[in-house]
Amino acid sequence: MRVNSYINGEWVDGTGKPWVTKNPKDGSLVSEGQFLDVVQWVPALAKATEAGVHWGKEIEKNQSQFLMVLMGLIEREFDKWALAERDETGLDTTYLDRVQQKLVSDIKTRMEPIGHAEGFPVGLQLMILPSVGSLECAVHMVMDAVASGNPVVIVPSRRSVGGVYEFIKSLSKIDLPVGLVNFCILDATEREMLIQHPAIRQVVVVGRPETGKALQKLLVGSDKKLIGIHGGKNTSIVLPDANIKAAASHILKGAFTGSGSLGVSISRVLVSQKIFAEFESELTAQMNSQCESDSPSAYLGALANNEIEERLQKVLPELESSEGKKILSWSYKGESSDYSLYRHVSFCSEWQQQFVDAPVLLVNDFKYNHEAVKWANTTPYGLTASVFTEDHEGF
Repeated sequence: MRVNSYINGEWVDGTGKPWVTKNPKDGSLVSEGQFLDVVQWVPALAKATEAGVHWGKEIEKNQSQFLMVLMGLIEREFDKWALAERDETGLDTTYLDRVQQKLVSDIKTRMEPIGHAEGFPVGLQLMILPSVGSLECAVHMVMDAVASGNPVVIVPSRRSVGGVYEFIKSLSKIDLPVGLVNFCILDATEREMLIQHPAIRQVVVVGRPETGKALQKLLVGSDKKLIGIHGGKNTSIVLPDANIKAAASHILKGAFTGSGSLGVSISRVLVSQKIFAEFESELTAQMNSQCESDSPSAYLGALANNEIEERLQKVLPELESSEGKKILSWSYKGESSDYSLYRHVSFCSEWQQQFVDAPVLLVNDFKYNHEAVKWANTTPYGLTASVFTEDHEGF
């Protein structure tokens, strides 16, 4: 499939170096094209800013109409977008079906109450997408930005272009101001130049920790806003008075629904020593139940790709050390990395700060509440911490 960029309301073939993406399983060619050159994308920025000003003048009306049309596109055409992404990344079809349902649900939630516009224009937004899960990110981020009155420039990973390309093709057919949405395929040098361009007011990035770190350094001293979901080692804390069955269910979903796609999954669980054995037993039972179901991937998330499989193999010696113990491991049809539970593995290893998309959950115990809080709050790349308790005021 030949993929072009979309700028100023037109499909443009790049004049830069050629690029290709290949099927992760058999190495066959899936997509190809050429990177944009600086003289091609610079003129698009002024048009995009102008389109944003025009769009924002009637943001309440525009928001409502845009969300309705976008929801219709997702319901009718998402399968086409998902097929293109699956061919490039190997993502599981059941997982992509769940993404479609989630996107429709999110739009419905955003539309309530009817007539209220959540418009917070910040100017031209640059969106840098990850190599896996890029379609979900693109749809969600475009929805948030455009519905809030902001023009966008979307820069996909070269390794996952097709699904986003099909989404933009569908979006280009609806009635939007010319230049409001742009899709630019850039090499690393051109992307860096675009990030630093004064027309860009906000950079949104989803990717690995090293990508986020590089962007933070690049934007030091600038007045641009940076929103980064670039790796998260999120922690859950389970207190003695928690509903153990409910906590185990929520933690399993939080740990594995993003594995192999978005690096925002729960990966560490701290459980009070008083209930550790009971919680471990419940967690294992629930995972066993899901693993034996007809469609476990609908619960456990995207299948991990070959790259994650290779990286996981490198850290198995530590996971299987005498210090740690594997509670449960399961592989779906032999096509994915194990979805694994481990206990008493150190939380301080350097690989754990980088390895954000593996289908692995680490479970440790704690004696005192302040110990668990400190552990969670000092976790590098931790985005959030969830506490399971009935005491809503005392913790």
